[in-house]
Amino acid sequence: GVVVDLERETVDAPATEALRSRMRAEEGASSAEGASSAEGAPSAESASSVEDLVARLNERLGDDWSFDVRRHRRNGGGIEVLAELESNGARVRRTGTSNGNGSLPPGAQIEIASETAFRSCAAEMLKSADRR
Repeated sequence: GVVVDLERETVDAPATEALRSRMRAEEGASSAEGASSAEGAPSAESASSVEDLVARLNERLGDDWSFDVRRHRRNGGGIEVLAELESNGARVRRTGTSNGNGSLPPGAQIEIASETAFRSCAAEMLKSADRR
């Protein structure tokens, strides 16, 4: 749930908040509908957990994938990471941010930013795998 300006390698905060609002609304609507069929199954973008995304990556790509944080830096009161997911020569790079939560220790902020980047990378890699 992060919108990234790829040329500037920055998070578009207003667009990100709008996207997250839409995602929360969709999750609420999905929850209200009850059990999901295969047609109503959650997409990679709205996966409920990192573990779910890892399972989906393993299912589609096997063990031949890796996720690495390439760099991190302070971004206002938060931390921003640039991360990469790679599989069979395909690469997806995304940024993630801790959204300026300066009250958390740096390690926790890096974890939050890394998870955000992982979710975005995994969603894109899974879309690519589905197109193949």
